[in-house]
Amino acid sequence: LEKNILYNFFGQSTLIILGFVSAKLIYSQLGEDFLGIIYFSLMLNTLLVAALDLGLTSTTIKEIAAYHETDPAYAHSIIRSGSLFYWSAYLLVALAIFWSAPLLVQRWINLNAMPPDEATSILRVLGVAAVLALPSTFFASIFRGIQSMGLPNTIDVAASGTQQVGVVTLLVLRSPPIWVVW
Repeated sequence: LEKNILYNFFGQSTLIILGFVSAKLIYSQLGEDFLGIIYFSLMLNTLLVAALDLGLTSTTIKEIAAYHETDPAYAHSIIRSGSLFYWSAYLLVALAIFWSAPLLVQRWINLNAMPPDEATSILRVLGVAAVLALPSTFFASIFRGIQSMGLPNTIDVAASGTQQVGVVTLLVLRSPPIWVVW
């Protein structure tokens, strides 16, 4: 328990610090429209993950914790069923975001300097990538169930760190904004 608490604390603290650094660089280099689209994507992602959770991650944690050692076949069936559900949900939501991006930009995002077509492209890429949190949340619940938080926190910090290094590198090289998005 103590080790898992430490993994969670240091992993999440590092992600918070990286988030602040990222926001500062993106705002100062690419502007408020760009940062606004990023935060819109994050907000949309948070709402969708919460709405589509349906209590499944909590149930997964409990069932995996209870049965991963005593009935591995049952635990594997939970993982297979959950994987199918979350990857299917991801595909449907990603397609919905991709196709509704022009409408979202037109009606929900207030642009000051960025052309709507560019904002639509950015929202499509970020929105589809952001909802990867759906299957990611499910797989993290499996690790919580087996009480192994080191791996998911290491993956989160490594992925975020890699992303931040990429963003900084591209901004220093004055790359086009869409490269930063990708």
